[in-house]
Amino acid sequence: MRGTVLTWGHKTTLGEIIVEMIDMVKERGLREGWGNIHQGKEEAISYLSSLGVKEVEEKEGIVFPRDPSLLGSLIISGDKIYPVIHNPYRGLCFIESE
Repeated sequence: MRGTVLTWGHKTTLGEIIVEMIDMVKERGLREGWGNIHQGKEEAISYLSSLGVKEVEEKEGIVFPRDPSLLGSLIISGDKIYPVIHNPYRGLCFIESE
């Protein structure tokens, strides 16, 4: 644990910032060995369940908590969006193949 939170404002759309956040979590998870890449939907669901996340959804090869507050927040101030991601290792699972 690093015990820090970093964020900065982006002039972009919500859709673009969400895609960027997803890509960042996947890349960092691979680099740091978070174990968030799974072989199939059931394996991803089982992994999140073992971490206490029981209600999940799946969309486009990603399994994530139904409660978005488990992932983080997007703060909108003026024309900028400030992403805050916390606990990404228990929030997003990527399905490599089914």
